[in-house]
Amino acid sequence: IALSLLMPLLTKSSLKATLVIIVTFLMGFAHVINYLFIGKYRVLLSADKKIYVLNTLDATLGILFSIVRIVLINTGFDIITVQAAALLSPIVRMIFLRIYVKKRYTDINLKSKADYSSISKSKNVLVHHMVGMVTQHTDVVILTLTSSLKAVSVYSVYNLVYAHICNILSTTFGTAPQASFGHLLESKNPRFNDYYRVYEVFFTALILAVLSIALVLTLPFISLYTVSVTDINYIDTTLAILFAITAGLNAIRLPSIIMVNITGTFKETQRGAIIEAILNIAVSIPAYIFFGMKGLLLGTVVALLFRSIDVSYFCYKHIMKKSYLSYLKTPLLGIILSVIYCGFFMFVKPVEVSSWGGWLLSALVCGSVGIVFFFLVFCIFFPKETAMAINVLKKLLNRKSKVKG
Repeated sequence: IALSLLMPLLTKSSLKATLVIIVTFLMGFAHVINYLFIGKYRVLLSADKKIYVLNTLDATLGILFSIVRIVLINTGFDIITVQAAALLSPIVRMIFLRIYVKKRYTDINLKSKADYSSISKSKNVLVHHMVGMVTQHTDVVILTLTSSLKAVSVYSVYNLVYAHICNILSTTFGTAPQASFGHLLESKNPRFNDYYRVYEVFFTALILAVLSIALVLTLPFISLYTVSVTDINYIDTTLAILFAITAGLNAIRLPSIIMVNITGTFKETQRGAIIEAILNIAVSIPAYIFFGMKGLLLGTVVALLFRSIDVSYFCYKHIMKKSYLSYLKTPLLGIILSVIYCGFFMFVKPVEVSSWGGWLLSALVCGSVGIVFFFLVFCIFFPKETAMAINVLKKLLNRKSKVKG
Protein backbone atom coordinates (compact mmCIF):
# COMPACT_ATOMS: atom_id res chain seq x y z
CA ILE A 1 0.00 0.00 0.00
CA ALA A 2 2.80 2.38 0.97
CA LEU A 3 4.75 1.67 -2.22
CA SER A 4 1.61 2.16 -4.34
CA LEU A 5 1.09 5.63 -2.88
CA LEU A 6 4.77 6.57 -3.23
CA MET A 7 5.26 5.23 -6.76
CA PRO A 8 3.88 8.32 -8.60
CA LEU A 9 6.29 10.49 -6.61
CA LEU A 10 9.29 8.22 -7.23
CA THR A 11 8.93 7.72 -10.99
CA LYS A 12 9.16 9.96 -14.03
CA SER A 13 6.08 9.22 -16.10
CA SER A 14 3.34 10.89 -18.12
CA LEU A 15 0.81 8.39 -16.76
CA LYS A 16 -1.89 9.54 -14.34
CA ALA A 17 -1.01 9.13 -10.66
CA THR A 18 -4.20 7.17 -9.92
CA LEU A 19 -3.36 4.68 -12.67
CA VAL A 20 0.16 4.14 -11.31
CA ILE A 21 -1.18 3.69 -7.76
CA ILE A 22 -3.85 1.14 -8.71
CA VAL A 23 -1.65 -0.93 -11.04
CA THR A 24 1.21 -1.00 -8.50
CA PHE A 25 -1.22 -2.13 -5.79
CA LEU A 26 -2.75 -4.88 -7.95
CA MET A 27 0.66 -6.24 -9.00
CA GLY A 28 1.95 -6.14 -5.43
CA PHE A 29 -1.14 -7.74 -3.94
CA ALA A 30 -0.64 -10.85 -6.09
CA HIS A 31 2.75 -11.37 -4.39
CA VAL A 32 1.20 -10.75 -0.97
CA ILE A 33 -1.22 -13.64 -1.59
CA ASN A 34 1.65 -15.88 -2.69
CA TYR A 35 3.74 -15.15 0.40
CA LEU A 36 0.95 -15.22 3.01
CA PHE A 37 -1.12 -18.17 1.81
CA ILE A 38 0.75 -20.22 -0.81
CA GLY A 39 4.32 -20.34 0.57
CA LYS A 40 3.51 -22.93 3.25
CA TYR A 41 1.99 -25.27 0.67
CA ARG A 42 5.05 -24.90 -1.58
CA VAL A 43 7.34 -25.91 1.31
CA LEU A 44 5.16 -28.92 2.19
CA LEU A 45 4.87 -30.22 -1.39
CA SER A 46 8.59 -29.70 -2.01
CA ALA A 47 9.53 -31.66 1.12
CA ASP A 48 7.20 -34.50 0.04
CA LYS A 49 8.67 -34.49 -3.51
CA LYS A 50 5.29 -33.41 -4.92
CA ILE A 51 6.40 -30.04 -6.30
CA TYR A 52 5.11 -31.24 -9.69
CA VAL A 53 1.58 -30.63 -8.40
CA LEU A 54 2.36 -26.94 -7.91
CA ASN A 55 4.26 -26.72 -11.21
CA THR A 56 1.35 -28.27 -13.12
CA LEU A 57 -1.10 -25.92 -11.43
CA ASP A 58 1.10 -22.88 -12.16
CA ALA A 59 1.47 -23.85 -15.82
CA THR A 60 -2.28 -24.45 -16.25
CA LEU A 61 -3.28 -21.19 -14.56
CA GLY A 62 -0.52 -19.32 -16.39
CA ILE A 63 -1.87 -20.41 -19.78
CA LEU A 64 -5.52 -19.88 -18.77
CA PHE A 65 -5.08 -16.37 -17.42
CA SER A 66 -2.75 -15.37 -20.26
CA ILE A 67 -5.62 -16.20 -22.62
CA VAL A 68 -7.99 -14.20 -20.40
CA ARG A 69 -5.68 -11.17 -20.51
CA ILE A 70 -5.23 -11.43 -24.29
CA VAL A 71 -9.02 -11.51 -24.75
CA LEU A 72 -9.50 -8.51 -22.43
CA ILE A 73 -6.79 -6.49 -24.20
CA ASN A 74 -8.13 -7.29 -27.67
CA THR A 75 -11.68 -6.35 -26.65
CA GLY A 76 -10.56 -2.92 -25.45
CA PHE A 77 -10.44 -3.22 -21.66
CA ASP A 78 -7.99 -0.95 -19.84
CA ILE A 79 -4.85 -2.02 -17.98
CA ILE A 80 -6.54 -1.85 -14.55
CA THR A 81 -9.14 -4.43 -15.59
CA VAL A 82 -6.44 -6.64 -17.12
CA GLN A 83 -4.35 -6.53 -13.93
CA ALA A 84 -7.42 -7.13 -11.76
CA ALA A 85 -8.24 -10.23 -13.81
CA ALA A 86 -4.66 -11.45 -13.40
CA LEU A 87 -5.13 -11.19 -9.63
CA LEU A 88 -7.63 -14.05 -9.84
CA SER A 89 -4.78 -16.47 -10.68
CA PRO A 90 -3.13 -16.53 -7.21
CA ILE A 91 -6.58 -16.59 -5.58
CA VAL A 92 -7.58 -19.70 -7.57
CA ARG A 93 -4.15 -21.23 -6.83
CA MET A 94 -4.62 -20.62 -3.11
CA ILE A 95 -8.10 -22.22 -3.06
CA PHE A 96 -6.98 -25.28 -5.05
CA LEU A 97 -3.89 -25.91 -2.90
CA ARG A 98 -5.85 -25.53 0.32
CA ILE A 99 -8.37 -28.18 -0.84
CA TYR A 100 -5.60 -30.49 -2.17
CA VAL A 101 -3.50 -30.33 1.02
CA LYS A 102 -6.55 -30.78 3.26
CA LYS A 103 -7.56 -33.97 1.42
CA ARG A 104 -4.05 -35.34 0.83
CA TYR A 105 -2.50 -34.67 4.24
CA THR A 106 -5.29 -35.57 6.65
CA ASP A 107 -2.82 -36.16 9.51
CA ILE A 108 -1.61 -32.54 9.53
CA ASN A 109 -3.14 -30.46 12.30
CA LEU A 110 -2.73 -26.76 11.54
CA LYS A 111 -3.92 -25.89 15.08
CA SER A 112 -1.18 -27.85 16.84
CA LYS A 113 1.48 -26.05 18.87
CA ALA A 114 4.27 -24.73 16.66
CA ASP A 115 7.77 -26.21 17.07
CA TYR A 116 9.90 -23.12 16.54
CA SER A 117 13.13 -24.97 17.37
CA SER A 118 12.86 -26.76 14.02
CA ILE A 119 13.29 -23.43 12.24
CA SER A 120 15.89 -22.02 14.63
CA LYS A 121 18.07 -20.92 11.69
CA SER A 122 15.33 -18.81 10.14
CA LYS A 123 17.15 -15.58 11.02
CA ASN A 124 20.16 -16.68 8.98
CA VAL A 125 17.88 -17.72 6.12
CA LEU A 126 16.22 -14.30 6.27
CA VAL A 127 19.64 -12.65 5.84
CA HIS A 128 20.23 -14.74 2.70
CA HIS A 129 16.85 -13.75 1.26
CA MET A 130 17.24 -10.08 2.08
CA VAL A 131 20.63 -9.79 0.42
CA GLY A 132 19.27 -11.85 -2.48
CA MET A 133 16.53 -9.27 -2.95
CA VAL A 134 19.17 -6.52 -2.99
CA THR A 135 21.11 -8.30 -5.74
CA GLN A 136 18.02 -9.08 -7.81
CA HIS A 137 16.25 -5.73 -7.55
CA THR A 138 18.95 -3.05 -7.19
CA ASP A 139 18.99 -2.42 -10.95
CA VAL A 140 15.24 -1.86 -11.27
CA VAL A 141 15.07 0.34 -8.14
CA ILE A 142 17.92 2.59 -9.34
CA LEU A 143 16.44 2.83 -12.85
CA THR A 144 12.98 3.58 -11.46
CA LEU A 145 14.27 6.36 -9.20
CA THR A 146 16.71 7.99 -11.61
CA SER A 147 15.57 7.22 -15.14
CA SER A 148 12.40 7.14 -17.22
CA LEU A 149 9.89 4.30 -17.31
CA LYS A 150 10.91 3.76 -20.94
CA ALA A 151 14.39 2.76 -19.76
CA VAL A 152 12.79 0.48 -17.16
CA SER A 153 10.73 -1.02 -20.00
CA VAL A 154 13.88 -1.88 -21.99
CA TYR A 155 15.41 -3.52 -18.91
CA SER A 156 12.17 -5.39 -18.17
CA VAL A 157 11.86 -6.83 -21.68
CA TYR A 158 15.34 -8.40 -21.52
CA ASN A 159 14.77 -9.48 -17.92
CA LEU A 160 11.47 -11.06 -18.97
CA VAL A 161 13.33 -13.49 -21.24
CA TYR A 162 16.07 -14.60 -18.85
CA ALA A 163 14.14 -14.46 -15.58
CA HIS A 164 11.49 -16.83 -16.93
CA ILE A 165 14.08 -19.23 -18.36
CA CYS A 166 15.97 -19.37 -15.05
CA ASN A 167 12.74 -19.72 -13.10
CA ILE A 168 11.60 -22.70 -15.17
CA LEU A 169 14.98 -24.44 -14.98
CA SER A 170 15.51 -23.77 -11.26
CA THR A 171 11.99 -24.93 -10.39
CA THR A 172 12.18 -28.06 -12.54
CA PHE A 173 15.78 -29.08 -11.92
CA GLY A 174 16.49 -27.22 -8.67
CA THR A 175 13.53 -27.26 -6.31
CA ALA A 176 12.45 -30.80 -7.21
CA PRO A 177 15.85 -32.56 -6.63
CA GLN A 178 16.40 -30.74 -3.33
CA ALA A 179 14.08 -33.04 -1.40
CA SER A 180 15.69 -36.12 -2.96
CA PHE A 181 19.18 -34.98 -1.99
CA GLY A 182 17.86 -34.19 1.48
CA HIS A 183 16.62 -37.77 1.86
CA LEU A 184 19.95 -39.15 0.56
CA LEU A 185 21.90 -37.06 3.06
CA GLU A 186 19.57 -37.98 5.92
CA SER A 187 19.95 -41.69 5.16
CA LYS A 188 23.76 -41.27 4.96
CA ASN A 189 23.92 -42.81 1.51
CA PRO A 190 27.63 -43.59 0.80
CA ARG A 191 27.25 -42.48 -2.82
CA PHE A 192 25.74 -39.11 -1.99
CA ASN A 193 28.75 -37.16 -3.31
CA ASP A 194 28.75 -39.16 -6.55
CA TYR A 195 25.04 -38.54 -7.19
CA TYR A 196 25.48 -34.86 -6.41
CA ARG A 197 28.42 -34.63 -8.82
CA VAL A 198 26.40 -36.21 -11.65
CA TYR A 199 23.59 -33.74 -11.02
CA GLU A 200 26.00 -30.79 -10.89
CA VAL A 201 27.76 -31.69 -14.14
CA PHE A 202 24.67 -32.20 -16.26
CA PHE A 203 22.71 -29.35 -14.69
CA THR A 204 25.61 -27.05 -15.60
CA ALA A 205 25.59 -28.42 -19.15
CA LEU A 206 21.82 -27.88 -19.39
CA ILE A 207 21.74 -24.36 -17.96
CA LEU A 208 24.62 -23.09 -20.09
CA ALA A 209 23.22 -24.75 -23.22
CA VAL A 210 19.76 -23.24 -22.71
CA LEU A 211 21.11 -19.76 -21.91
CA SER A 212 23.47 -19.86 -24.90
CA ILE A 213 20.55 -20.81 -27.15
CA ALA A 214 18.49 -18.03 -25.56
CA LEU A 215 21.23 -15.47 -26.19
CA VAL A 216 21.47 -16.13 -29.93
CA LEU A 217 17.67 -15.95 -30.19
CA THR A 218 17.14 -12.94 -27.89
CA LEU A 219 17.72 -10.09 -30.35
CA PRO A 220 15.61 -11.67 -33.13
CA PHE A 221 12.86 -12.27 -30.53
CA ILE A 222 12.96 -8.70 -29.20
CA SER A 223 13.03 -7.24 -32.72
CA LEU A 224 9.72 -9.02 -33.43
CA TYR A 225 8.30 -8.41 -29.94
CA THR A 226 8.87 -4.63 -30.17
CA VAL A 227 8.34 -4.19 -33.90
CA SER A 228 5.62 -1.55 -33.39
CA VAL A 229 7.64 0.47 -30.83
CA THR A 230 9.38 3.52 -32.31
CA ASP A 231 10.01 5.88 -29.38
CA ILE A 232 12.92 3.90 -27.88
CA ASN A 233 15.48 1.40 -29.21
CA TYR A 234 15.26 -2.07 -27.64
CA ILE A 235 17.98 -3.76 -29.72
CA ASP A 236 21.33 -3.88 -27.92
CA THR A 237 23.78 -6.78 -28.30
CA THR A 238 25.89 -5.80 -25.26
CA LEU A 239 22.78 -5.63 -23.09
CA ALA A 240 21.68 -9.10 -24.21
CA ILE A 241 25.14 -10.56 -23.45
CA LEU A 242 25.22 -8.97 -19.98
CA PHE A 243 21.77 -10.32 -19.17
CA ALA A 244 22.79 -13.81 -20.32
CA ILE A 245 25.96 -13.69 -18.17
CA THR A 246 23.93 -12.51 -15.17
CA ALA A 247 21.41 -15.32 -15.63
CA GLY A 248 24.21 -17.86 -16.08
CA LEU A 249 26.04 -16.82 -12.89
CA ASN A 250 22.77 -16.81 -10.99
CA ALA A 251 21.79 -20.30 -12.16
CA ILE A 252 25.15 -22.05 -12.17
CA ARG A 253 25.44 -21.78 -8.37
CA LEU A 254 22.10 -23.53 -7.79
CA PRO A 255 23.62 -26.98 -7.03
CA SER A 256 25.79 -25.39 -4.32
CA ILE A 257 22.78 -23.50 -2.94
CA ILE A 258 20.89 -26.80 -2.74
CA MET A 259 23.78 -28.29 -0.75
CA VAL A 260 23.70 -25.33 1.67
CA ASN A 261 19.92 -25.70 2.05
CA ILE A 262 19.90 -29.43 2.82
CA THR A 263 22.85 -29.19 5.25
CA GLY A 264 21.44 -26.10 6.96
CA THR A 265 24.74 -24.20 6.74
CA PHE A 266 23.03 -20.81 6.45
CA LYS A 267 24.99 -19.07 9.20
CA GLU A 268 28.31 -20.29 7.80
CA THR A 269 27.55 -18.86 4.35
CA GLN A 270 25.73 -15.63 5.22
CA ARG A 271 28.94 -13.57 5.27
CA GLY A 272 29.47 -14.25 1.57
CA ALA A 273 25.85 -13.36 0.86
CA ILE A 274 26.23 -10.00 2.64
CA ILE A 275 29.44 -9.23 0.72
CA GLU A 276 27.56 -10.03 -2.51
CA ALA A 277 24.92 -7.38 -1.72
CA ILE A 278 27.54 -4.79 -0.72
CA LEU A 279 29.56 -5.47 -3.88
CA ASN A 280 26.47 -5.11 -6.03
CA ILE A 281 25.62 -1.67 -4.67
CA ALA A 282 29.27 -0.49 -4.46
CA VAL A 283 29.98 -1.36 -8.11
CA SER A 284 26.54 -0.71 -9.64
CA ILE A 285 26.11 2.92 -8.56
CA PRO A 286 29.45 4.31 -9.89
CA ALA A 287 29.24 2.07 -12.98
CA TYR A 288 25.71 3.37 -13.64
CA ILE A 289 27.00 6.96 -13.60
CA PHE A 290 29.53 6.17 -16.35
CA PHE A 291 27.84 3.41 -18.38
CA GLY A 292 24.12 3.75 -17.66
CA MET A 293 22.00 0.59 -17.63
CA LYS A 294 24.97 -1.56 -18.68
CA GLY A 295 26.83 -0.35 -15.60
CA LEU A 296 24.06 -1.69 -13.36
CA LEU A 297 24.33 -5.09 -14.98
CA LEU A 298 28.12 -4.96 -14.67
CA GLY A 299 27.73 -4.46 -10.91
CA THR A 300 25.38 -7.44 -10.75
CA VAL A 301 27.85 -9.58 -12.72
CA VAL A 302 30.70 -8.72 -10.32
CA ALA A 303 28.55 -9.51 -7.27
CA LEU A 304 27.22 -12.78 -8.70
CA LEU A 305 30.69 -13.89 -9.82
CA PHE A 306 32.02 -13.43 -6.30
CA ARG A 307 29.05 -15.25 -4.74
CA SER A 308 29.16 -18.15 -7.21
CA ILE A 309 32.84 -18.76 -6.43
CA ASP A 310 32.29 -18.25 -2.69
CA VAL A 311 29.37 -20.67 -2.27
CA SER A 312 30.79 -23.39 -4.55
CA TYR A 313 34.15 -23.19 -2.74
CA PHE A 314 32.39 -23.57 0.62
CA CYS A 315 30.37 -26.50 -0.69
CA TYR A 316 33.42 -28.43 -1.92
CA LYS A 317 35.78 -27.62 0.96
CA HIS A 318 33.47 -27.82 3.99
CA ILE A 319 30.59 -30.08 2.93
CA MET A 320 31.91 -32.49 0.31
CA LYS A 321 35.50 -32.38 1.62
CA LYS A 322 36.88 -32.40 -1.92
CA SER A 323 39.30 -30.27 -3.93
CA TYR A 324 37.77 -27.15 -5.44
CA LEU A 325 39.81 -27.72 -8.61
CA SER A 326 37.66 -30.77 -9.36
CA TYR A 327 34.67 -28.41 -9.61
CA LEU A 328 36.25 -25.68 -11.73
CA LYS A 329 36.58 -27.99 -14.74
CA THR A 330 32.77 -28.07 -15.08
CA PRO A 331 31.93 -24.36 -15.43
CA LEU A 332 35.12 -23.60 -17.39
CA LEU A 333 34.22 -26.20 -20.02
CA GLY A 334 30.68 -24.84 -20.19
CA ILE A 335 31.92 -21.25 -20.62
CA ILE A 336 34.26 -22.27 -23.47
CA LEU A 337 31.42 -24.09 -25.23
CA SER A 338 29.12 -21.08 -24.74
CA VAL A 339 31.67 -18.73 -26.33
CA ILE A 340 32.11 -21.06 -29.32
CA TYR A 341 28.37 -21.61 -29.82
CA CYS A 342 27.30 -17.98 -29.34
CA GLY A 343 30.22 -16.67 -31.39
CA PHE A 344 29.14 -18.81 -34.34
CA PHE A 345 25.39 -18.04 -34.24
CA MET A 346 25.80 -14.35 -33.38
CA PHE A 347 28.76 -13.24 -35.50
CA VAL A 348 29.67 -15.94 -38.05
CA LYS A 349 26.16 -17.04 -39.03
CA PRO A 350 23.74 -14.75 -37.14
CA VAL A 351 20.06 -15.61 -36.84
CA GLU A 352 17.94 -13.34 -39.06
CA VAL A 353 14.14 -13.60 -39.05
CA SER A 354 11.21 -11.55 -40.29
CA SER A 355 8.27 -13.49 -38.81
CA TRP A 356 7.35 -15.55 -35.76
CA GLY A 357 7.28 -18.67 -37.91
CA GLY A 358 10.86 -17.99 -39.00
CA TRP A 359 11.88 -17.39 -35.40
CA LEU A 360 10.34 -20.68 -34.25
CA LEU A 361 12.16 -22.54 -37.04
CA SER A 362 15.46 -20.88 -36.07
CA ALA A 363 14.78 -21.74 -32.42
CA LEU A 364 14.26 -25.38 -33.35
CA VAL A 365 17.50 -25.55 -35.36
CA CYS A 366 19.65 -23.58 -32.88
CA GLY A 367 18.13 -25.42 -29.94
CA SER A 368 18.78 -28.87 -31.39
CA VAL A 369 22.35 -28.01 -32.34
CA GLY A 370 23.02 -26.43 -28.93
CA ILE A 371 21.69 -29.30 -26.81
CA VAL A 372 23.55 -31.95 -28.85
CA PHE A 373 26.77 -29.90 -28.90
CA PHE A 374 26.88 -29.22 -25.15
CA PHE A 375 25.84 -32.67 -23.94
CA LEU A 376 28.07 -34.53 -26.42
CA VAL A 377 31.16 -32.59 -25.31
CA PHE A 378 30.25 -32.89 -21.62
CA CYS A 379 29.81 -36.65 -22.01
CA ILE A 380 33.27 -36.89 -23.59
CA PHE A 381 34.96 -34.84 -20.86
CA PHE A 382 33.07 -36.45 -17.97
CA PRO A 383 32.95 -40.20 -18.75
CA LYS A 384 32.57 -41.31 -15.10
CA GLU A 385 29.59 -39.03 -14.48
CA THR A 386 28.07 -40.03 -17.84
CA ALA A 387 28.28 -43.74 -16.98
CA MET A 388 26.64 -43.09 -13.60
CA ALA A 389 23.88 -41.04 -15.21
CA ILE A 390 23.16 -43.84 -17.71
CA ASN A 391 22.98 -46.41 -14.90
CA VAL A 392 20.58 -44.23 -12.90
CA LEU A 393 18.36 -43.78 -15.97
CA LYS A 394 18.36 -47.54 -16.60
CA LYS A 395 17.27 -48.22 -13.01
CA LEU A 396 14.47 -45.67 -13.28
CA LEU A 397 13.24 -47.15 -16.57
CA ASN A 398 13.39 -50.69 -15.18
CA ARG A 399 11.46 -49.59 -12.08
CA LYS A 400 8.76 -47.97 -14.23
CA SER A 401 8.46 -51.04 -16.46
CA LYS A 402 8.05 -53.28 -13.36
CA VAL A 403 5.35 -50.99 -11.98
CA LYS A 404 3.47 -51.13 -15.30
CA GLY A 405 3.90 -54.90 -15.44
